[in-house]
Order: sequence, then C-alpha cells, then structure tokens
Amino acid sequence: MSKTTVPAGGLSSDSVTTAKIADDAVTAAKTGFSLGKIGQVVQASANNGNSTTSTSFVASTCTVDITPTASSSKILITASISFSNTQNDKAFFSLYRGSTNLGNSGDGFREHKTAGGASHDSVTITYLDSPSSTSATTYKVYYRVTSGGTVAFNPDSTNWTIITQEVLA
Repeated sequence: MSKTTVPAGGLSSDSVTTAKIADDAVTAAKTGFSLGKIGQVVQASANNGNSTTSTSFVASTCTVDITPTASSSKILITASISFSNTQNDKAFFSLYRGSTNLGNSGDGFREHKTAGGASHDSVTITYLDSPSSTSATTYKVYYRVTSGGTVAFNPDSTNWTIITQEVLA
C-alpha cells in the first residue's frame, strides 16, 4: 500500500475530484452519517365520505395499510381531505394507528373553527410515526365536532388521499 503525505497547508481545492475517487471508497459509515431511505410507499385514495355529530373522535373513510419491513423503520403519513362544517362550530382531525390516537387526545392534530356560516375547507396532516412493528399497520383519519354541530367528511365527493412512506433506519 502506498503512503501519501498531505501538505501542512492542506490540499488545494482542485486536487481531489470525483473522477479520482473510487465508487466504493466513500460510504455512509465512513462519513459519519446515514441518510434515511424510503423502503416503500403505499397510497390510498377514494371519493367516498361520511359525516358525524359526535363529540368523540370517529373513523372517517380515509384509511391505508402498510407493512413495515423492519421494526426500526419510521412511517411518514400524509393525509389530505376536504370537509364541511356547520355554523359556529369546531371540527377536529387526527391520525390513528389502529386504535391509538397519534395526536392530542382532545384536539387531534388540526382544529377548524367556523364562525358566521357554514364552511367548506380542506386539511392536510403530516406525521412521522415509529410503530416499532413489522405487522400490517392501519392508519386512518378520525374527526369530531364540538356539541351541536355536524362535520361532513369529503362532502363533495372529491378524492381524499392518504400516503404512507416507510423510512428505513
């Protein structure tokens, strides 16, 4: 093996080019950091909906299943939905993994307040989960209202979408 001495002042900026580095010479382990890679992407989309007057979180029709390949993987979830809300009421939206609310137990991830008339709007929720499992895992959007109101999930039959991405450790 040959030995190269680096000058005390360091290398000039053009002395090491990518053409001079062997393809397998630099690895994540040697650089001291590792970049997460996407192992799989699962998307679900449909144009169905439902509505509720419940003050407790209820399941929407927005759901997707993913089976992580490693228990150390994280799952990045992005859900995009539309809804309508009655006058002077609040709607709350959350993500669940199975029966576990991943957001705040009362408010979920997102709150929408309607004042002065009914509204129609959309909401996107993004969350990085650590399920610590290699079993099939279901993610679903849940929603609720404050007393006396009604919130309709996907009232105009546009497509809702939920995307899960497995981020490998």
